[in-house]
Amino acid sequence: MGHKGPRTFFRGMIYYAVSPFYLKPDVVSTYGITNMIRRIKEETFYVCTPLAVAYLIYYFLQKKHAQLNRKNPQDYMNDT
Repeated sequence: MGHKGPRTFFRGMIYYAVSPFYLKPDVVSTYGITNMIRRIKEETFYVCTPLAVAYLIYYFLQKKHAQLNRKNPQDYMNDT
């Protein structure tokens, strides 16, 4: 299995260890930023495609609605 600590016990001995993240904060923060950019790139297609389709449908339906609400000038030609 794995190594779980010192095999011998010394009474009164205190061991200190520093976290590897504390030793390399630049690497961790750089990796975090690059990882965030990678995740955004991976999800862009799945998020932007439905939004673009929904926007186009909304845009064309608004145009069609305005066109259908226009009055036909031929209907009012003999009203004078």
